[in-house]
Amino acid sequence: MYIRKSIKGNLMRIKIILVEDDDNIRELLEMNLKQAGFSVQSYFSAEKLLSTLVQKEAHAYLLDIHLPGINGIELAKKIHEKYPKAAILFLTAMQKDTYLPQALQTGAIDYIEKPFDIDLLIAKLKNLIQVLYALPTTSFQIGNIKIYLDTGMLVKGKEKIKLSMREKNILQALLKNPGQIVSRKDLMISAASEQEKISSRYLDNIIANLRQYFNDKENKLIVTYPKEGYAFEGKIKEIK
Repeated sequence: MYIRKSIKGNLMRIKIILVEDDDNIRELLEMNLKQAGFSVQSYFSAEKLLSTLVQKEAHAYLLDIHLPGINGIELAKKIHEKYPKAAILFLTAMQKDTYLPQALQTGAIDYIEKPFDIDLLIAKLKNLIQVLYALPTTSFQIGNIKIYLDTGMLVKGKEKIKLSMREKNILQALLKNPGQIVSRKDLMISAASEQEKISSRYLDNIIANLRQYFNDKENKLIVTYPKEGYAFEGKIKEIK
């Protein structure tokens, strides 16, 4: 039996360090990240962070590429020298930033272009942290149904169902947080792309599809919590 709890309540243990020289962007980002439940420390320059880096380990670092002085690329290298497991996400103001290939060679996992949707940024941060700090399990069994998230395949006996990308992303968000209420907003972000968001009704349709795949006629596996979200409350077995 799982104890339900809000995902947001877990985020205060997740520490983000933000380095951005634009005061308005830095303050806005810090405010929104804190509202999302992250613990945040922000700096206006690489030099300011580096002066205390030994005491400033974080789960993820959000770095502007084009910082004055020591730029974001050099800063990322120094962070990875000290903390090889750190998740790094770059901010760039240019759609075709010629520094991006070099930036991603530092060990950074992702980037986002300015101006950006704050919800998309938060979703990317959550995904980065999950990839680096959560268990790497991508295969699960629920009853007689096997789920392979890496390929998006759901197997019921001899029947194979190929999940859509959005179905897979929503199912993954639920399975990675068993027994916890995942908010409608977080699920919609999980299913959205950078080009297109999904509606609340579209989310409900995806949940209906997933319930049909699991033959969950009484909604006991994927449980609805009105005005909150959904929780997966079935017994989940990891496939090694």
